Amino acid sequence: MSRSGGFGIPPEKLDPFLRIPEVAHFLYRQGKLVGYFTLVPLNHEIMLKRLRGEVRITQLKPEDLEEFDPEHPIDCFVWELITNPDDKHLAAYLIQKLQRFIHTLGKRGVRIESICATATSPEGINLCRRLGMRRMTEIQTPYKQERAFEMRPMETKNWLTRNYQQGLKSYQLKLERLNRGY
Repeated sequence: MSRSGGFGIPPEKLDPFLRIPEVAHFLYRQGKLVGYFTLVPLNHEIMLKRLRGEVRITQLKPEDLEEFDPEHPIDCFVWELITNPDDKHLAAYLIQKLQRFIHTLGKRGVRIESICATATSPEGINLCRRLGMRRMTEIQTPYKQERAFEMRPMETKNWLTRNYQQGLKSYQLKLERLNRGY
């Protein structure tokens, strides 16, 4: 999977995060890992530090991460989306899994202020654009080839965010009914 781009994070640095069920999502084929994505919940300040390269995810402890709960808004960082670059069907399936997970978060009432990512390869940059993310030109990343991208799910209506918005609205209506005593 090293051909997918990025900086090749050693497995021992990934391991603590890959063990967090809602952060890491794996795709297996015939018992072999063929792809995964990580969606890391962060507070806004840490997100900005990550995008500027002041902190790497591997420098954080799993307990430093935010939780996917409806109590307070979060930012999400797409840390990795890895699969064989020659198998476009796997990549598409993995993106569908990402979309379904974001929808699930909406149904649970998790308020996502932004979804951010950095991309270094042409494939990664194109993927961010196809996901509807905008390039954050105001953020200076530490590496010349790295680009920061952002999407605000409540302000962006596209194929990735539509179900999230519907799920969040459904959650809010359910809360209103409970508060009215139904």
